[in-house]
Amino acid sequence: MSATPSPKPAAPIAVRPMSSPPAFAGEMNNCQEIDGIREFLKKFREECIELRITYQTFHILFERDDGTVQLLHEAAAQFFDFIGRALQEYYILQVCRLTDPARQGGFTNFTHKRLNQLLCENNLLTSEIKNFSKGLDRYRELVLPARNKLIGHRDEKTVRNLISLGAHEQKDIDELFKNLNKYCDSVAESLRISYKNRGVEDAKLQDLQPLDMSWIPGPGDEQDLIKKLEEHRGWTQQYNAGEIPSYTGRTQKKNTDE
Repeated sequence: MSATPSPKPAAPIAVRPMSSPPAFAGEMNNCQEIDGIREFLKKFREECIELRITYQTFHILFERDDGTVQLLHEAAAQFFDFIGRALQEYYILQVCRLTDPARQGGFTNFTHKRLNQLLCENNLLTSEIKNFSKGLDRYRELVLPARNKLIGHRDEKTVRNLISLGAHEQKDIDELFKNLNKYCDSVAESLRISYKNRGVEDAKLQDLQPLDMSWIPGPGDEQDLIKKLEEHRGWTQQYNAGEIPSYTGRTQKKNTDE
C-alpha cells in the first residue's frame, strides 16, 4: 500500500512491519499443500498395508510349509490353485501401481514418485526419502517384466513359450517391505518436522509417528482359515475311523449297522 508524503508531518509516525497480502496468501497455500501431502501419505500407507496383506496371505497359504499346501489341496485343490495364481498376479500389480511414474498420459498417478514430487515442491524431500525410494525402484525392476508381459498385457511370445518372468528371492521381498516401511516413516518425519516448525503440538501429529507394517494379523484371516481346515480334517479322520465327535467334545462310536 502506498501513501502521498505530507510536506510537513505533524509528528513522527511509527510503522510496524507486516506481511503483504501476497506473502500471507502464499503461506496459507503452502500449509494447504502440506495438509494435502499428509492426507496423501495416510492413503499411501493404507495401500502399503493392503500390499502387505496380499503378500502375507500368499506366503502363509502357499510358501510357509508343505503341510499347509497339502491341507489346502485336500480341501479344494482347484480352488486354491486359482487363489494362489490370483494372489501372485495381484501382488505384482500392486507393487507396480505403487511405484509407477508420477505422470502418465496426462494423468497423475497415486505412487511414491508422485508423493516425492509433491515433497520436492515444498522442500520436504530428504536424502533418506530419496534413498528408500531407490530401493523401491530396484524391486520394481525385478517384477516389471511380469506386469508388462503377463499381467497388464499378454505378450504372445511369452505366453506361447511358457516363459516365466519376475522370479526373485525371498531376501528381495524382505528388502522391499523394509524399504517401504522406512520410506513411509521418513516421509512422515519430514512432515512432522514441518508442522513442528509451525508450532503444531505433537498431540495433533499422531498419524505422523512411525508405523510398523511388518505383521498385520486380523480376525478371519488366513490363519483362521487354516485352523478351521485342520479342525475339519481332524473331524473327518475321526469319522472315517468310526468315531463321531459330539458338540460336547466327547466322541461316540459310529453305528456300523446303518
